[in-house]
Amino acid sequence: DYRQMFDAERPNLVCLAMRQPATHLEIAVAAMEHARGIFMEKPMTATLPQADVLCRAAEEKGVTVAVAHNRRFDAEFCRAGALVTSGFAGGIREINQHGKQDARAGGEDMIVLGTHDFDLLRWWFGDPVWCSATVTVEGRDVTRADVRPGREPMRVAGDTIHAQFGFQGGLVARWSSVTTRDDWTTRRLQRERWAFEILGSQRIVAWQSGIGFRFLDSPFLLHPDGAADWQPLPEPPGGHAGGVAPGADLIAAVESGRPPRCSGIDGRWTLEMLTAVYRSHFTRSRVALPLDDRSDPLG
Repeated sequence: DYRQMFDAERPNLVCLAMRQPATHLEIAVAAMEHARGIFMEKPMTATLPQADVLCRAAEEKGVTVAVAHNRRFDAEFCRAGALVTSGFAGGIREINQHGKQDARAGGEDMIVLGTHDFDLLRWWFGDPVWCSATVTVEGRDVTRADVRPGREPMRVAGDTIHAQFGFQGGLVARWSSVTTRDDWTTRRLQRERWAFEILGSQRIVAWQSGIGFRFLDSPFLLHPDGAADWQPLPEPPGGHAGGVAPGADLIAAVESGRPPRCSGIDGRWTLEMLTAVYRSHFTRSRVALPLDDRSDPLG
């Protein structure tokens, strides 16, 4: 019984590593009776309303919450972020993100792995201001009757999602996870499908799971032979924050009073973006962010 454990051990730090987000809120709130810091698996809760409750409880009790969106702690992503946000690619024209698109394509891909992509967008480009999305299953629009348990213990809907997020200044990022009529999501490939491209006015920066980061020294994808090749990213001129162990970051945040690299508010934002995808689909409209209606669209 975790309550007995918390009462007996009175831990200063707690790690919630379970992949059952529906259990996170209850355990985290119980841990807050003793803990000064909590490190949580993502998604931090099963729904946005639960995340609101958790963040409010943490604020009231003065507990630091960190969420395991691990790219923020990874040296390669820190280096790439420093380059992109300092103008290495020029002005950012658009961003295209692709989910892992395995047997979990669609809604499950979005909540299990797409939340990492959503977190990266906020980390590098700030808070989104709107979302527009479509969610389909077997080629037709998803209805609430299509909500189902995923292969992992999370509620999901749809086998294909196309979502757009708008940011200040007119930047638009697209995220997709697609099921096709052939074996795209089921056949074994020698490459991962999980990837993204950041198209700038001077260069293109790309990442693919299993390969890492590369860039083209050109804003164009295609070139005459030898005119431009994919290259490893250089070091940013001003350096970068570097990677850090999440536990060490949480301890430093608790001791200093600063937010951790991926805070509870950051973790909640990924759920807000996910909620906005379903809300936009069900209302057939572009929705403003932050959301006014914070209820669970899959409930």
